Amino acid sequence: MKKSGQIQKYDLIVIGSGPAGEKGAAQAAYFGKKTVLIESEYDLGGSAASTTIPSKTLRETSLVLSGIRARRLHGIDLLLKRQATVRDFLHHERVVKDAERTRVMDNMLRHNVKVLRGKGSFVDKRTIKVEKSDNLTDFLKGDIILIATGSSPRRPDYFPKDSHIFDSNSILQIKNIPTNMVIVGGGVIGCEYACIFAELGVEVSLVHNKEILLPFLDRDISIALEKSMSSMGINLLMSERVEFCNAKTNKLEIKLDSGKVINTEVIMLATGRTSNTSELNLEAAGIKPGKYGLLVVDENYQVIHPKTLKPVQGIYAAGDVIGAPALASTSMEQARYAMIKAFNLEP
Repeated sequence: MKKSGQIQKYDLIVIGSGPAGEKGAAQAAYFGKKTVLIESEYDLGGSAASTTIPSKTLRETSLVLSGIRARRLHGIDLLLKRQATVRDFLHHERVVKDAERTRVMDNMLRHNVKVLRGKGSFVDKRTIKVEKSDNLTDFLKGDIILIATGSSPRRPDYFPKDSHIFDSNSILQIKNIPTNMVIVGGGVIGCEYACIFAELGVEVSLVHNKEILLPFLDRDISIALEKSMSSMGINLLMSERVEFCNAKTNKLEIKLDSGKVINTEVIMLATGRTSNTSELNLEAAGIKPGKYGLLVVDENYQVIHPKTLKPVQGIYAAGDVIGAPALASTSMEQARYAMIKAFNLEP
């Protein structure tokens, strides 16, 4: 790669354009800080635009197509109902996803935030290298750096690569609505997709390694959720773990630690997420990630060493990259607060 020119200097460098990256960039730019946002993908918006908002859209669409909610959605003919194809099912999801990506770009333009598309990584604590698709490399120097690279689905090793095994990202590209499916993982994502496909008439089994769904909730709420999902026809397999999975002709076979064997058309993995930090060259900035690539931060969202708790001056992180609760709303607030502290913007 060729160096494109002189080192460009900014008050703030943001890596990642999801809810945390967008909010952090807009917050600093609003107060006159020279800001650049780096995104490795062509489209802005991160996982919120590619999976989070689309999953909520799919939920609404499934209710409409199953006849539960008599509402007209853009691009959906309600007369289709259960005869709808996957193309019909996903049309509204694509419309909403494209609208969100456009909204993020418009917000960056409105705040005069420069957007660079490329792969960003640390050279040192203040310098970021951006490798672009045109084989040119930009070098940026920032007073403050915000890491908002999000996370990706984590795939256990005992699941083979197969076109009928999906995760929470790839499930949005499913080509046919299956007759039956198994969802592995009873967290928020697993429960959400179990309900979506059950509403479409799919026979859904959900395998969860704990005795209760969403244990971080009040127990009464968790129990109410289980009863509701069971009433939808979802087969809840609690306190079960997958021992192995075999891909056979026209079917997938799962064996649980109880000895139970399940044959299914489709598997969706909702088995946790890994922070997108492996390609950031964190060592060059003196940053040591925690388990699954998580970045550890203090009360101001400044990155700290996971063991010594020593802060890394000038480097902040927000959103999924720092772990739970990993919600769009909390990610935005984390980034907003981080920038207020980083630039001393408090009144």
